[in-house]
Amino acid sequence: MQVQPHYPKPKRWFAYLGLALMIAGAALAFMIRTGDGIEVRDIRFEGTDGVTMSALLYVPEGASEEMPVPGILTVHGYINSREMQDGFAIEFARRGYAVLSIDQTGHGYSGGVVGQNGFGGPDGLAYLRALPFVDADNIGMEGHSMGGWTILAAAAAMPKGRSRGVAGITMDKAARRREKEELERQLEAGRALGAFGRALGATALGRAAPSPPRAARDAGRARAGWRGQEAWRQRGTLSTSPGGASRRPRRTSAGSRSRPATASASCGCWTRT
Repeated sequence: MQVQPHYPKPKRWFAYLGLALMIAGAALAFMIRTGDGIEVRDIRFEGTDGVTMSALLYVPEGASEEMPVPGILTVHGYINSREMQDGFAIEFARRGYAVLSIDQTGHGYSGGVVGQNGFGGPDGLAYLRALPFVDADNIGMEGHSMGGWTILAAAAAMPKGRSRGVAGITMDKAARRREKEELERQLEAGRALGAFGRALGATALGRAAPSPPRAARDAGRARAGWRGQEAWRQRGTLSTSPGGASRRPRRTSAGSRSRPATASASCGCWTRT
């Protein structure tokens, strides 16, 4: 005679407790997300070549055609979705910004393939600027990881009226010139990445996959090299001769290294269009 194993009956109160926690968590998340009069809309719009774009639109309290508010385009990174930017978008909206958090092409509910149409950045920026309650002359962009490529492609597609703001930093003329040169390199990389995205879209038609754009690689290397030299200069272990060649700093009589007469710094910021 075969003995059947005995399994204890599940305690129902565990299920009830789990259901109660789920409902409470959902209610708390809804309260946080829509607090301070924020309205969150799930939207779809048509992008380049008819590609469907998906986004979440966070509308702050008091935004209207009579009183337009500044806008921010937020973009997630690779293999992610629009909800990834939820925390940032909520805080921006609480402070009076209209926020558009898009799904990149080939991600989330957006159509197309990864990298197509500049990763969806130019289409997202165009949609945000066209909203009647958004001040089209006061737009910012923020991207995480590959979302940085997306906002660079958007800035390159719509360069008119763009500027760059750095808060809380005083820079000498040389530092401002380097910042301007770096911005131009980033925009050139954005144009190259936009072309690379269009080429990636062509791979869906059976063509060979292209190599990463040289301009983007060169811009990244130049940026990394400049940042590294700035760090060495601030530590006093590297200086630049009038001819532009790097040299070791001379030692003083006490044996310590001499430091540059002026120091410069920079910080991350968003692009304003």
